[in-house]
Amino acid sequence: MKNDEVNNPKHYTSGKIEALEIIEDATKDLSGIEAFALGSAYKYLIRFNKKNDPIQDLEKAVFYINRVINLRLRKIEKMYTEGEKWRL
Repeated sequence: MKNDEVNNPKHYTSGKIEALEIIEDATKDLSGIEAFALGSAYKYLIRFNKKNDPIQDLEKAVFYINRVINLRLRKIEKMYTEGEKWRL
């Protein structure tokens, strides 16, 4: 069977589950840049060992995870400096 690189590429499937299904489920309660960044991180984590440069994909996942961490830290700092209640 020929690999469908558009609709079902091999490097986006982990066992019987496609990366898109995992990403949709894992980010359903997020929005905006957090949903995008964590979805991207999941994508790189799921496929890292199926591509030519696994270290690069792991580094990309860390990049996106760090984006979310920094967004959350800035939100905490803003709440702290403005005296708002904790709403992460």
